[in-house]
Amino acid sequence: MKLLLNFLGIVIYFLIRYGNRTDKTTTFSTTFWLNDNWPETVTTILFDVVLMLLFIAGGLKIELEKLFPSIPAGISFIGDLGIYFVIGLVLAHGAYELVKKLKS
Repeated sequence: MKLLLNFLGIVIYFLIRYGNRTDKTTTFSTTFWLNDNWPETVTTILFDVVLMLLFIAGGLKIELEKLFPSIPAGISFIGDLGIYFVIGLVLAHGAYELVKKLKS
């Protein structure tokens, strides 16, 4: 479940990037997009998979009730899974920008 949430975070990040593209006249082409963005995509996925495996193997558990004592129990449960989704979004952005900067 944690890896799935992380992967969904990556996919959502790249869909947002696609939606904010400058040339909106062309239709979506998976082949063109992968040819144009494959280093960023592969780097992002590899960084996220490694980080998630380290977190999962290390038994990372986010206890939001310790950080914010007034949070209801249901929200603190979601927080543990939600952090993996947020890491997918944030790390996707960081890895994408890093690879883009290194390419130019």
